[in-house]
Amino acid sequence: MKTLFTTFSFLFIAIVLTMAQNTLSKDSLMAYYNFDDNFNNQVSNKYNLTIAKREYASDPVFVPGIDGKAIEFNGLNALINNNEFGAKLANSNNKSFSVSLWVKTTGATKLYASYFEAFETMYFRGQGTVEYGVATHNFANPANPNWTTGYNMTSIAQQGWIHFAFVFNSQTNQFSIYKAGVLLQNINTSGNQLSLPNNHFIVGAGSNGNVINFTQKGLNNSQIDEMMVFNRVLSVNEIAALNGLVTFS
Repeated sequence: MKTLFTTFSFLFIAIVLTMAQNTLSKDSLMAYYNFDDNFNNQVSNKYNLTIAKREYASDPVFVPGIDGKAIEFNGLNALINNNEFGAKLANSNNKSFSVSLWVKTTGATKLYASYFEAFETMYFRGQGTVEYGVATHNFANPANPNWTTGYNMTSIAQQGWIHFAFVFNSQTNQFSIYKAGVLLQNINTSGNQLSLPNNHFIVGAGSNGNVINFTQKGLNNSQIDEMMVFNRVLSVNEIAALNGLVTFS
């Protein structure tokens, strides 16, 4: 009986591990930024981030993070990927994708200080009460695109790390936001696509058109860590696992 139990125990563990490996596969992980003394993508040589900043401004700095080090911005600097994400995920492709990241605030921030912004469409910004949302429009009528913006707000405490996940499902036209592993809101984008005023994927600031707006949207007194971009929809269980700091082997 003991031998039979042991056999089934090992079989169960093997199945669980296999499921975990399939669920959290690197195959769908486009980019992983651990910010351990660099801004590079840790899973490929694509989708790297470069520094963007005001003239004479200092670079972002590395500080203690939720796991290893994190990146800290001063409101006059940011990180950007100019074209690769936009070419892959937006435009006519309009593909599903997910963004996972940990954030922390350590002081007063600007009202529209942005943790990240994708294509001037998906954004996550604010101070004690942070705003998240998505702007979409109807590509069928470029002259009158019928912009639709869905957004809401949630609180974020200072001095503590918290996990957020943003999921765009192109099949269901739904944008979902999770905080600490729990669903905050679903925003319906039915009939519209992710708009693409620009191809910028920005970390630590937001933009107006093709120009980063450091004055209003530069992130200050805040840190970001363990940022990941997936080229598919993350499941609820996967988001819960990421909130538990699951790493990829």
